[in-house]
Amino acid sequence: MEIDELIDDNNKHLWKSINETHNCRIQFVNDRNEYACFTKNRSVTFYVPELNKNSAPFTHELLHVFLRQKKIFIGASLKRSVSSSTSLRKIYSERLLEHMGNCFDHIKMLPYYLDMNYERKLFLYEYHVNKCSSEELAN
Repeated sequence: MEIDELIDDNNKHLWKSINETHNCRIQFVNDRNEYACFTKNRSVTFYVPELNKNSAPFTHELLHVFLRQKKIFIGASLKRSVSSSTSLRKIYSERLLEHMGNCFDHIKMLPYYLDMNYERKLFLYEYHVNKCSSEELAN
């Protein structure tokens, strides 16, 4: 499998570490521009846009797995806390909890990403797009 465009001097140690604990699979896709990963137990599938092979967004996904590798489950813990509260379940939708968990993951991941010498603006696919509108908050 051709992964030379995904692994560079900055992320090869992370790639190696994750491969020591996880069964990694890379799936090249044509139907999306964004990178993604799906983990279940010790298996992880990385979804990589065929037309956008790049180490920076791939490293972002590696860092999501790195958090799991270190037993950091922010989103799952948040969902458990909310689901155990009748009043909080009325306030937080599943979609919002997913988004919040992802944002909290990003807060933990960003320092590692920057330490690996990647540019901050490459950390997120739509770095310059405001993801929280007044309408969304009102919901």
